[in-house]
Amino acid sequence: MFHELGHAMHSILGRTKYQHVAGTRCPQDFSEIPSNLMEYFFSDLRVMRDVIRRTDRPSDKISIESAASLLASRHSFTAIETVQQAAYGLYDLEVHGPIAAPQIASGRLSTTELFHDIMQKAMPHVQRSPNSAFQHRFHHTVQYGAKYFSYLVARASASLIWQQRFQNEPFSRKWGDCWGEVQSHGGGHPPSILLEKILGFRPTEKDLTHALSRESYHLSNLDAVTV
Repeated sequence: MFHELGHAMHSILGRTKYQHVAGTRCPQDFSEIPSNLMEYFFSDLRVMRDVIRRTDRPSDKISIESAASLLASRHSFTAIETVQQAAYGLYDLEVHGPIAAPQIASGRLSTTELFHDIMQKAMPHVQRSPNSAFQHRFHHTVQYGAKYFSYLVARASASLIWQQRFQNEPFSRKWGDCWGEVQSHGGGHPPSILLEKILGFRPTEKDLTHALSRESYHLSNLDAVTV
């Protein structure tokens, strides 16, 4: 829910001169940043306890124990999920690339063979049925051909924004206003400039990689109960 709320807020905050570049009408690797950032907010114990309340008694917040257990269970396999998403992105690039695409078109290579080869290299200890064909249900390769990698780039960018600006103070008015102003530009500015507005610098590939690494370590070591 928070993921889609991020998309909605991105569109609502749009203040561009031209409607065609407002809100989520921007490069793919930036359009998923607001939605991913909202997931980080909901993964924070303070935010979760402020949002989740009983319908019959709105003043009653979810208990610390329940919230902490939910977060710990949600992020138990964060590192594995990151590797999986990277493999999906690589498959998407390969299936639309200059080498695999002609072979698939001519029948010399199947998408199943390509998918299993990539997943075997990425996650060699995971057993798979040779008759499975997950890629047939992986509709993102059609909607976002050769751009699925942008989801991981956006998640890394959102993670960096969260760590730098909101992790210590998720309800910060200062950085909340700044982030709202960044989103108001939609696709009117290059993503690098928009990221610089909120971070104070233009992140490199190493910055994004380190952000995901820190996130995986932190989330994979959450205690079931944190009081």
